[in-house]
Amino acid sequence: MLNCSKIKNDVFKVLVLILIIITSSCDLINSEYKKNISSVLQLDANISNISGGDETKQCEEMRKIDLSDCPKDFTVAYVDHIHAWEEAARIDRAYKKFKKEVNLEDIIEESVLNEVFGTGHNVIKNAVDFEEKLKENGRIASENIHTTFNEVERIAASYGATLPK
Repeated sequence: MLNCSKIKNDVFKVLVLILIIITSSCDLINSEYKKNISSVLQLDANISNISGGDETKQCEEMRKIDLSDCPKDFTVAYVDHIHAWEEAARIDRAYKKFKKEVNLEDIIEESVLNEVFGTGHNVIKNAVDFEEKLKENGRIASENIHTTFNEVERIAASYGATLPK
């Protein structure tokens, strides 16, 4: 004769054991994620310290960080952060090129010629407008770096990772 209460009790024990195994596995996975994310954040902090303000070098070094053992949400957020740095680096290079190539004497001479011949083309205004546009794009890129890193930190914290000081 079947003892239903014994079967129920055995089934209950098996289910509890399965839950314990699943919980332990999740804790182990989260522990690994925590460790891996903390490692990525420390590498990122080290890169910031050694890049010397060179945004292009910063991006190159960030791309070298191995994210393969991190959870997908963290990886996506960190790659978005790299993209923000890459955009800032692109704008910084454009600004430096503009500053290097702009010759004030040439601009003044061209502006005077345009006034004399009535072309209506204001070279000085165009140069100033272009510089202001680059500065504004730089400001936006800088904000995006901060915004994306805030998301990286939020996700890191959700895994209990250690945030660099």
